[in-house]
Amino acid sequence: MKSTKDKIILLRKKIFYYAYLYYTLDAPLISDYEYDELMKQLQELEQKNKNLLIPIANSSPTNIVGSINHPELKTVTHLTSMLSLDNAFNREDYLKFEKKIYKLSGIINSIELCCELKIDGLALSLLYKQGKLKYAITRGDGKVGENVTVNAMTIKSIPLILNGENIPPVLEIRGEVFMKKYDFIKMNTYAKNYKDKLFSNSRNAAAGSLRQKDSTISAQRNLMFCAYGYNIVNGIEDSTTHLEKLNKIKNWGIPISNHTVLCNSSQEVFSYFNKIKHHRILLDFNIDGIVVKVNSIKIQNLLGNSSRYPRWAIAFKFKSIEKVTKLLNVDFQVGRTGVITPIARLKPIEISGVKISNVSLYNKNEIKKIGLCIGDYVTVSRVGDVIPKIINVISSSHISRSNSKKIIFPKDCPICHSLIIQKSKLGNSYCSGGFKCLAQCQQSLNHFFSKKGFNIKGLGPKMINKLIDFDYISTPVDVFRLKIKQLIILKDVGLHSANNLLKEIDRSRHIKLNQLIYALGIVGIGEVTAKLLSMYFNDIHRIMEVQLWDLKKISGIGPILANNIIMFFNDKRNNKFIKCLLNHIHIIN
Repeated sequence: MKSTKDKIILLRKKIFYYAYLYYTLDAPLISDYEYDELMKQLQELEQKNKNLLIPIANSSPTNIVGSINHPELKTVTHLTSMLSLDNAFNREDYLKFEKKIYKLSGIINSIELCCELKIDGLALSLLYKQGKLKYAITRGDGKVGENVTVNAMTIKSIPLILNGENIPPVLEIRGEVFMKKYDFIKMNTYAKNYKDKLFSNSRNAAAGSLRQKDSTISAQRNLMFCAYGYNIVNGIEDSTTHLEKLNKIKNWGIPISNHTVLCNSSQEVFSYFNKIKHHRILLDFNIDGIVVKVNSIKIQNLLGNSSRYPRWAIAFKFKSIEKVTKLLNVDFQVGRTGVITPIARLKPIEISGVKISNVSLYNKNEIKKIGLCIGDYVTVSRVGDVIPKIINVISSSHISRSNSKKIIFPKDCPICHSLIIQKSKLGNSYCSGGFKCLAQCQQSLNHFFSKKGFNIKGLGPKMINKLIDFDYISTPVDVFRLKIKQLIILKDVGLHSANNLLKEIDRSRHIKLNQLIYALGIVGIGEVTAKLLSMYFNDIHRIMEVQLWDLKKISGIGPILANNIIMFFNDKRNNKFIKCLLNHIHIIN
């Protein structure tokens, strides 16, 4: 049984890893709701066990804002700290916040509160000097952020020169970069048609767009900016309220929210919260709650800030929308790495304008935890308004479970009939067939020769499937052995296209190390981490012999990724494959 100290350490590691994926790579592994729940658990444990805390400021994510900066973007130091917000998930949480501000300020009379929308985007700081845009900086770790100035300049709602009067000489405007729902759908539709990267939600799309190397791509994404405050550097603030500050920003030519209201009691806040919750579906951008701020600047200064967030503001978040439907069946899918994922087939329902009929059940443990059976009525929610998830089974006197059937997890792979093995206590099961499994083979080859890997034009999923059907290829190495006589007998492949494909294959033999690492398909290793490994080791042979302590030195690689890398290169089959591959390719700098 884990001790309290072990629980705290494990929670910290998890949160640091998930924060890195979310803030730095724009590739969240869990929903905002699940992340917030982990943070809440950690805060409660740390509060109750202060004697166990490590006396270092950045040893816990509860003391840190944001995450590690992107390794390829230059950094800029914020002139004033860019803090995050504390969260309230229900009325009780919010009332605790109100009680605290009255207690800390010592004020007996009603404190006026300014309520705004919490736009689901990427926090950005705009530094203006003498009214001209000098830098656009992401939040980063709250002290140092990423320089995305060139891309931010393509956002039409960010003026390069401020208008109006009384503009402070040095000014930091704070706000959110986001993407409208229509633009997000349009972008993903285009990406799907051209087999490019799809984003899971508009927040990731906005973050990814702002971090592009090519500013023309950012310009095409139609990003928006909405300000929520500012700081004057080396000057005097003459505004007396937060609302006054917002109106100044608007007069200087930067958009603010049109849904801001003043409240004088918790009941008025709850009324505003419920109104926005019911009308958010009508907004043309995504929000995940409201932000409540003390309106008086004098009281804000009196309350001050913690190391992580201002004590005078809180994010009051929405709960996920939930609906009840019936579980019709469970199918089992085989992923690129062999992982067996149970997929719930549901009687279709609609949540927040999205039709849901399939939901991932993750693994055996998740099914056992919910107590799920085929035929059950279940509660489904879109966690964080993005990922559909089964929350629980409806068990009441009005709903019979007499016709429900137990979910039988297969012993053999549904595709290749190889033995299914369980590698961890987490409940994840894997097909042992490797490249012999058609599902793994197809997906691995698609990944290996994709745009971010070997990038062979003409070798898309359709061509790969043809080559597999003719038994020409079963591993990536086989592609480099293809002959013209094999290609020309394939359906819809003429002499010209066959020659072009062989030229492309020859061109791809010269590949950068980071592309090779990405192509290998190590679990959890995406484009950014592949570049990290490439920059640090600069040699595939060094990476193949890597030890855990080597990986711990690399900022941006946590314990889970490190373990995945070690396991991959400790597998004799993988080592044999790479050595064989190196006979057909040449790694370039």
